This record gives sequence, structure tokens and C-alpha cells, in this order.
Amino acid sequence: MPVAGIFHSNNNDINNQQTMTMNKIYAFMLSALMAIALVSCGSNDETDTPQPAPVGPKRVFTKVPKSIAGSEFKTDASGRLVGFSGGSETYAYTLDYNTKVNKGKNEPDVVITQTEDGVIGTITKVFLNEKGYVKHAEMQQYDKDKKPYPPYSYDLTYNADDHIETVIETNKNRKSITTISYKDGDIVSCTDKIGTETNTYVTHYTSKEVKTPIVNKGGLMPYSFFGVDVDDLDIAYYAGILGKPTRHLPLGYSWNGKKQNTVTWKLDKEGYPIQYKEVVHSERDHTSIVAIVWQ
Repeated sequence: MPVAGIFHSNNNDINNQQTMTMNKIYAFMLSALMAIALVSCGSNDETDTPQPAPVGPKRVFTKVPKSIAGSEFKTDASGRLVGFSGGSETYAYTLDYNTKVNKGKNEPDVVITQTEDGVIGTITKVFLNEKGYVKHAEMQQYDKDKKPYPPYSYDLTYNADDHIETVIETNKNRKSITTISYKDGDIVSCTDKIGTETNTYVTHYTSKEVKTPIVNKGGLMPYSFFGVDVDDLDIAYYAGILGKPTRHLPLGYSWNGKKQNTVTWKLDKEGYPIQYKEVVHSERDHTSIVAIVWQ
């Protein structure tokens, strides 16, 4: 009996030890599987390509215009601007977006084609930053005989509020650098440097007739009214890829204390601008009147 009792007790100990060993093995295997799962998830998070920021007029306009100066906005099913045409002028624009998942480094994100009377005038290759705004644009213009002019380019940077901060225009003969200063969401001045020559333009938001700045309710951004020369990229703003608008509508700008232009705005009952009149002051003043129709 004592021997049998001893053997019975040893068998229990062996069984208990085997059970404990198996439990440890199961626990180790479960921990290992959990660790593998966590590493796998972390690896996917690190290698996943972030989705590009959505683009479209709604990024900048509080209400998308139906037309400006008679040219109508044409959008696709995703809300992207794909065409702008139909005005009194014979210019028309088409925008083609690169939707490749693995886009090549030298492939543009957007190609903007401007035509006049059906003949290509300018092809612009646009490269966007991580927020979906123009960081680089390559322009190629053609004459009426389809002969190319020397190409030129724009490079842009933005501040934390997604307003354009610097514009560098480079062509065959020169390089200009425009630096834009803001206060409370409005452009207060811009400095344009070409070689050794520097010019500063100061924006006005009030006048003798307009005592209180006009709220930019629609989201228009006519850069030329501030003295910022990105005329060839205006269509990019309409597409929602050229930065954010100012808080108020400009009434013009001055250079060396002399007004360069005067802008007057006509608003609807909701406060949306439906027309602007610009007078460019020079030896012979030039006046243009543009209508804005909202959807």
C-alpha cells in the first residue's frame, strides 16, 4: 500500500505537471499569435498610401458658381471641375485628372488645356501637394500656327491656413518671386521681386463709399485684384486646387501710394457678389464688368 500510495501520488504530480506545461504552451502560442497580428496591423498602417485630398470647387466656394463672365462650370460625378467655357470670349478650358493609384513621380496630377476657337493655346501640367493644392505647374503656350513658345513654370507654397504664401515664376529670361502677407485671413500686401527690382502692393478693403469690409461670402479669389500675378492659374482656383480665399473682398490695391485699380461689387440680398466692376488706372483707364451667377 505505501508503495501503491506513493506511485498514485507521483502519477498525480506528473499529470499536474503535464497540464501546467500544456497550459504554458497554449498561453505562449496565443501571445505569439497576438504579437504577429499586432505587427501585421502596424505594418499595414505604415505601408498604406494616404488617399489624396478631395478636389473640387466646393473646397473654396461656399456655393459653387454656375457661371463667371458667362463661362459655365462643368463638373463630373465626383464634383471635380472638368470644364469651363461658354462665355463671350472664345476661350475654353478642360481639366483631366490623373487617377492612377501608383502615379509616376513625373506624371502630373491634373492637365489643364486652354483652347481658343478650338485651337490649343496653353497646356498646363499641374502637380499637387499632400493637401491637394498646386505646388508646381509647367506651362506651355502655342501660337496660332501651333508653334510652341518658351515654356515657363510656377512654384507655390502655402501657410497654415492654406493661403498662397509665395509664388515663384520662372521662364527663360527671368525669375520673379512674389511673397504675400496676411492678417486675420486677408491679404494686406504682396511683394514682387524681379532681379534687383522690388515692388510692394497694398490691398484696400474700405474706401470713402465702403466703410466696412465686404465679407467674401461666396469664396471668390481674383488674385489680380491684389496685385498677385497668377492669371494663368485662375482656372486652378475654380477647380479648388489653388489655396483658400480671403475673408473679405478687395476693393483694389496701391503701388507706391498710387491706386492701380478700383473694384466695386454688387451683392444680392443674401450677400453673394453677383457683379464686379474693375477700373484699371493707367494713362488710359480700362474698365471691365463681370457677372457672377450662383447655383
